[in-house]
Amino acid sequence: MTLTSALIILATVLVTTFISGIFGMAGGIIFMGVLATLVPVATAMIIHGSIQMISNGYRAYLWRKHIQWPIFRRYALGSLAAVGLLFALSWRPDRQTVYLMLGLTTLLVWLPKSVVDLDIQKRFQAEGAGFVVQALNTVAGVAGPLLDLFFVRTDMTRQA
Repeated sequence: MTLTSALIILATVLVTTFISGIFGMAGGIIFMGVLATLVPVATAMIIHGSIQMISNGYRAYLWRKHIQWPIFRRYALGSLAAVGLLFALSWRPDRQTVYLMLGLTTLLVWLPKSVVDLDIQKRFQAEGAGFVVQALNTVAGVAGPLLDLFFVRTDMTRQA
């Protein structure tokens, strides 16, 4: 990686952090798009995942008393199932697939409620959310808009 690429990545982290902080969305998708342009897809996913793990981990630490642990455990079961399936498939997306999935992921917010009624508190939806969000995250590198759909229609507080 060149110094220019590293500086572009650092600047993009700063800008997309502000975008996510102000608008609450789109920062990760933009960041992944920039990363996939500058470095190989596998490297982009590792960089993006590392930064997201630190960011989201710190946010989870700050809000830990609001975490709904039963929902988290059910979600984790679905995530583990997706990871197991993806390991069995041993498939690695190419750059074009990542770009396509990034674009399609942004369209998820337009799904009408009559087509998909998602609520992470409903029976089996936390497990389903864990599965599909982890699968999309592994293919596209981001899945925030999809995860948000599972929480928008709940009676949970913003902190939870």
